[in-house]
Amino acid sequence: MDVGRGMKPEEIQRIGAYMQFERRIHEQQGAGLGLELARRLTQLFQGHFRIESEPGVGTLVEVRIPLVSMG
Repeated sequence: MDVGRGMKPEEIQRIGAYMQFERRIHEQQGAGLGLELARRLTQLFQGHFRIESEPGVGTLVEVRIPLVSMG
């Protein structure tokens, strides 16, 4: 879990490509692709993606991707 500003439930629901929240108030580096890219790659590999966050406390992002034997 990070110790950032956290996310509101409605922000978590609106995560998407190029999405940044409260940019006028908080400086943010990057293009706003990180969480959306992680979510889509997790779906592609039939994994599990979960975000747990509390405003003012922090955010936990869980990504689980199943291992596949190649041989």
